[in-house]
Amino acid sequence: MTNIILRPKAVKFIKKADKVLKEKLKQELRSLSKDPFQNTKLAAPLSPLRSHHFTHQKTQYRMAYLVENNVIIILISIRENFYKKS
Repeated sequence: MTNIILRPKAVKFIKKADKVLKEKLKQELRSLSKDPFQNTKLAAPLSPLRSHHFTHQKTQYRMAYLVENNVIIILISIRENFYKKS
């Protein structure tokens, strides 16, 4: 398993999330730590990043992350706002 490092924007999103969404995020982060290469890279200019997609209560979410020695979670957001925030 790979270590997960959360950047400040990701921490802020998690702190604001309700309890049920926090549990879902934990599951998704565990999945990423087991296989960080399961998702494809984003297109330029975000090409070094990968995007993990998941759905919670009919809302689509994205996690943008880098894979280096660890998995670095850059941003977590709902799909509609993802590219505006990145």
